[in-house]
Amino acid sequence: MLTPRNAPHLSSSQLRALLVSLCATLCAVLLARLDDQRTVAATGAAGHTFVVTSTFDAPDFDTGDNTCASAGHGCTLRAAIDQANFATDPDTIIIPAGTFLLTRPGDEDNNVLGDLDIKYAVTIVGAGPGLTIVDGNGAFTGDRVFQIISSATEVTLSNLTIRNGKQLTATFASGGGLYWTGGGGHLHLSNVSVESNQAHYGGGIYLDYASAGGDVTLDNVSVRANQATTAAGGGLVVALNGPLMDFAMRNSQVYSNTAFQGGGIYLQSTIVPFSVFSATIESSQIYSNTAGHGAGIDNDSGDGSHRLTILDSRLHHNHSAGLAGGIENNGGLSILLSTLDTNIAATQGGGIYNNDNGLLEITQSTLSGNTAQFGAGIFVESFIYMRTLASVVNSTISGNTASHEGAGLYNNGGRAQFYNATIANNQIVVPTGNFYPAMGGGLLITPNFGFNAVVTIQNTLIGDNARRVGASPPVPDDCYGRVRALG
Repeated sequence: MLTPRNAPHLSSSQLRALLVSLCATLCAVLLARLDDQRTVAATGAAGHTFVVTSTFDAPDFDTGDNTCASAGHGCTLRAAIDQANFATDPDTIIIPAGTFLLTRPGDEDNNVLGDLDIKYAVTIVGAGPGLTIVDGNGAFTGDRVFQIISSATEVTLSNLTIRNGKQLTATFASGGGLYWTGGGGHLHLSNVSVESNQAHYGGGIYLDYASAGGDVTLDNVSVRANQATTAAGGGLVVALNGPLMDFAMRNSQVYSNTAFQGGGIYLQSTIVPFSVFSATIESSQIYSNTAGHGAGIDNDSGDGSHRLTILDSRLHHNHSAGLAGGIENNGGLSILLSTLDTNIAATQGGGIYNNDNGLLEITQSTLSGNTAQFGAGIFVESFIYMRTLASVVNSTISGNTASHEGAGLYNNGGRAQFYNATIANNQIVVPTGNFYPAMGGGLLITPNFGFNAVVTIQNTLIGDNARRVGASPPVPDDCYGRVRALG
């Protein structure tokens, strides 16, 4: 037996090495335990998986038994959501192919009547958007299809169709297909079709970030043939707010939707100090939407430091009865590697209407084949704040047609900048018998309400723009107004 008197003597260097080894071992154990705790906190307790077996619309018979079963109809979709709503554990609901018609008229938030109300974390998986169809039957129920309440902090819907919801019960009734209230959580739609729904705001989808914010991801989503009957966002409304405002739409299509404003998408935001803002539309198409103004997108979100980004996308064949065929911008907007073509505005801004507060950046993009009376490619306007700015870099504005003035650009008291850009082959075509003074086949620059329009160009090609009346020969007309050239 070793005693302190006869125990082996350790040198100071050996003692230090031993202490370092012991500390490293202790730290490793503590970190492992911390990781385990983090994993448990992140994943929560294991949830249940419920497999829907019936297309009938009936609630669960006993939500406390962890068994999805309605009274006499097996596991219905409503019953499965009842079970998922009973406990906070993240559950999974599997829906087979079929049409799941909602048949319980009413409007409440406890998943008893009307729509399907989701209260806690859940993943709902169908067999495919053309196979699994959740039909809100809104003409009968008077309600939308899905409502996701703020307590549902992690929700995923995939491989299904959401259709025929109707939410028109009040002046601000929103989200005909789906209404999401952000509670600081996450919503993910993947391989989902949202079609033929109606509401006053957000005919297809209404994303309400509320005061807590949240983040939403739409992947491979189709939003089509929805209506915002009297207000905004025929396809969807993105109402950004809170400390975290994160919206991303990728590989998606928004088309054939109708609204008073924002036929395809309407975005708005409330920027608060220290908030995180990210809004991106990437690799998507927005087309064939109609509105009184802002037919493709109406952007009232962001500012100079917080911008909606449109990346590698195309907006085409959108039609406005007033201004802004492709995009109406009243906030912060960056367009990169994208195309706006064949959009129509009855008045101003066939491709883009950049309003008084609009801060617009266009980079490596093309605006072509757009039509309007004024500013067929881009219409820039200031009349109160003199904040509007449109910057066009390494981009092309060509082949746009105006019936009055400014086929490529109409700058009405605002600011515009062109760097390494091309403005070519735009034309004004005044109908026969109309004696409007056609000017500015390429650019028209004019003051507005005392604000002098400013256009700066550098290393920019302006050529082959023209004007003509009816079938008369075209007259070269590249620019009308004062331009500041930097070389």
